[in-house]
Order: sequence, then C-alpha cells, then structure tokens
Amino acid sequence: MRPLRALFALSMAAAMLTACGNDSVKPADSPSATQVQGEIGQTDFELTFPYGDDHSRLLEGPFVLRGTALHYDSLAQALTVDLTITNRGAVAHPEPVGLTFVRLFPAGVTVLNPDNDIHGDGAAIVFQFANDDGVWTPRETSLPRTVQFGVERGQAVGFIGQINIAAPTHPGGSISGRVWNDTNKDGVMDAGEPGLPGVPLTLRSIGGEPGREAQIWSTRTAPDGNYRFDGLRAGAYIVSKALATVAFFPTTPTEITVLLSATDDGVSSFTGANFGCVPNDVPPPLPVGAYVEVTGTYLPEPDRIVAREIWIRFCSDPADSAASDGIRCNQGRLRGPVTLIGITAWQFAVMGAWVVEDATVPPMISVGIGDRVDVLVHRAGNALPLIADDIQKWDGEHEQVHGRVEGSEVGPNGVLRVRVLDVLVVIGEDTVIHRQCGDGQRSRTILPTRVSPPPATRQK
Repeated sequence: MRPLRALFALSMAAAMLTACGNDSVKPADSPSATQVQGEIGQTDFELTFPYGDDHSRLLEGPFVLRGTALHYDSLAQALTVDLTITNRGAVAHPEPVGLTFVRLFPAGVTVLNPDNDIHGDGAAIVFQFANDDGVWTPRETSLPRTVQFGVERGQAVGFIGQINIAAPTHPGGSISGRVWNDTNKDGVMDAGEPGLPGVPLTLRSIGGEPGREAQIWSTRTAPDGNYRFDGLRAGAYIVSKALATVAFFPTTPTEITVLLSATDDGVSSFTGANFGCVPNDVPPPLPVGAYVEVTGTYLPEPDRIVAREIWIRFCSDPADSAASDGIRCNQGRLRGPVTLIGITAWQFAVMGAWVVEDATVPPMISVGIGDRVDVLVHRAGNALPLIADDIQKWDGEHEQVHGRVEGSEVGPNGVLRVRVLDVLVVIGEDTVIHRQCGDGQRSRTILPTRVSPPPATRQK
C-alpha cells in the first residue's frame, strides 16, 4: 500500500515567540500548501492542517495534532509534551500512524525517547490507539504519546515534521551538500576552501505521478556551508541556488538533478549536491532586511514587478510605522492582480505571492484571477504563505509591494532582482531609488542599480 503523508511545520517554545523575536528556532524551509506552522507557549495547543498530499482523496483530512501537559522535566533535563493526533476527516486510514521529526531547531536539539533509535533529525514516534483495530477511523484520537526534547530550561524548540500513515516511521530520503567559497574560481572544492553561510537553496520535486503536484522547499546553508533536505519520498528532484546573488556569484552549475529510489529501509539519499561561489564585495543598494515601498508594472511569466520607483528605509522596531500608509514593520502590503487561485476559497496568489485567509472564518471578499486587490498581510515566523489581515479592491494606476527585502539576486547583464513579500522586483536602469532619512524626511537619492557581472560558470 502506498503511504499517505501530510507535512506540517511547528515552532515549539517554553515561552511565546513574537513575530520580531528570536528566529533561531524557526524553520527556514518554505512550507508547501499541505503545511502549517504554529507557535506555542507553556499552555496546551492545537494545530489543524486541512489536507493530506494525496489530492485524489479529497476528504483525506483534516488532521489535528494536540499538545498537552507542556512542561520542563528537571530530572530528565527535557522539554516534555504529550502529543495526540485526531482524524477529523471523513476517510478511515490504516494504521500505524507515526510522526517523524524531519528537522529540529536549533542545532543540537534531540528527542530523548524516539521509537526508531534516531535522536536527531529523523527521530520518529508511533501513536497508539485504545481500540487497536488497525484502522484510524474518523473522529478517532490516539492515546497521548509523551515526547521529551533534550534542551536546557527555557530553550525554545522548533521542528519540521511529517505524519506517516500506513508506513514505517523512517526519516525518508535526503538530499544534502555544501556551498563553498571557491577562492581560485576553478569549480573544484579544494581542501581549505571554507563553506559559505546563509546561501538560499531551493528543492523542487519533478511532477508526473497521477494526482500529485510538484512541491517546493527552501532552506539556507548553516555556518559551515552545509545544508540538507530530509523526509523525501522516492522520485526525481532538482536542487538549485540562484544564478547569482548580490552576495555570491556561482562558479559551478546552479542546478543539480537528483533521483531518489526506494530501498528496503525506505528511500535512498544523495550527499553530493555541492555548489561553488565567490563572494561579491560590492554592497547591494537594497540589502536584505531593508523595508521598501515599490511602485511598478506587473509582468507575468515569470511573475514580477518592473520597478519604476523605490523608497527604502530600515525598520528595526515592529511598533514603528514603516510605510507611508501606516503599516508596521512586521506587516506588508500587496497591490496588484490575483494570479492564481488555490484549492480553497481562502487561498490565492497576488503577483505570484501566495496569501491565505483564516480558514475558520468566511473569506473577506470573493476574488478571481485578474482581480486587482489591496491586501494587508503579515508573515507567521518564516512560514509561507502570507497571512491576510485585510483585503480590498485596488484601482491604483500601478502595482505596488511594501515590505522587507527577503533576498536578492543578479540577473542577466548585472540586473538586480530582489524578493519582497515573495514578489520578484526587477530593478532596471530607469528605476529611481530614494532613501528615507533618519528624521522621517524623504530624500531623492538615485543609487546604483547594477552590480558587476558574475564570473563565467564553469561546467564540470
């Protein structure tokens, strides 16, 4: 029987995390449409994720994960929680039902009492049921399963997890590698060449299986330059880094195709997805973390805004008003056309950036592809998609995006492209960039919008 799986992301803390607080325990991966991310404190919690990833079974979910009796066990030196899982859908599923901790945050967190003898990434537990009939029926809740995380008192714990239905609780396959500083630019990882931290990477599955859509994940390299994608099923994948960023230019091909195969123990792994880069010493005009207001023209395929004018300022206090329309540093605004509609009424994309409304309340307004909307949004931790706080129709002359710069890259001929609220913004020679002064006054300062072209990529 082919296993059915649902993915979710969760941040767990001994104290409630805030939107602009310490992000060290929050997953960097980008959740897919079947994922959900939450934050908890010292009280009981409940997380609902409405869909499994088998779209041929429309009523597979929702499933509900609950945590109770959250406390710190001084004797075991562990953050302890009792987990249960409930089937709130209309479909019965075969047991066993397990939970794999695909990735734990921050580095060094362990699960002290797993069921598969893996204590770090890949640790798994199995849920038990009172009737033990081998079938997880609708509305059936598992018995509590106590999980102990080996951390110091007060330490937050985050994880990306995977629920395994009718499948062994193994961590699945993995794709990993290293991004290194190719100091001699020869495309070969030589001894002594250091790793590069913070480099963004993307993994996407290659679709083709009936009833299953391609999925996309993202992460960044660790301080030593290493990265890893875990919990992968058998299949074909493409792992890639940007052609060039304002911080790093590549010296090797920027895409690697990997085929993971099924094995007797689960799924194979690939450890050689390595990328060489050289740092760029030219500071970017729009650094990551800066708050910008972009006005421009939206162009599809790929979704992007060609910027006409950009206002830039730095925004460190989430209580401060960061934009001319009064939105805060931890918020943002999208003003432009709806480009995609999701599988529910409260999921849609604006200029390529996915937005969701609260599934527990009716949609704020009805939207269709091509409608021009004004959406006030915020991001829950590092999770995707964006959360809509307000939606109105937009009748402005140009498209706009207000928010933090999340990443930047260099396109052909040195053209700078930045990502703001998941919207790709292209900066051309005619783009005017203004810098806001510290006293709140705006100055019209034209900044350079191009960087040195990257070195030629060496094909290996």
